[in-house]
Amino acid sequence: MDDEPETELPVQKQSRSIKSDTKLINLLRQAIEAVEDEEGWAMLGPIGTHISNHASFDQRNYGFKKLSDLFMAIDLFELKKTNGTVLWVRDKKRTKQLKKSILPTTTMSAN
Repeated sequence: MDDEPETELPVQKQSRSIKSDTKLINLLRQAIEAVEDEEGWAMLGPIGTHISNHASFDQRNYGFKKLSDLFMAIDLFELKKTNGTVLWVRDKKRTKQLKKSILPTTTMSAN
């Protein structure tokens, strides 16, 4: 019985500490930016390939078996599945930047 709360607390702390790991967050953001489409979405596979080609990174060092689990735990990224299997990732910060850059262009072209 005592094991249940103990296993939950480290995960919560882990998510918070991962969010504050700027080196990790920057690595993930750079990988997404390197392979993203015009709307800021990037497939998880190419993100993982980019990271493995440019850094000695292993999501297991952060306690996650899969890269997708790491992205979900951080909660700084949007995730979606297409065709039921392909996982796409987008940086929430980048989404705001894209929306801001689109709005002025749309407003100017409407005038």
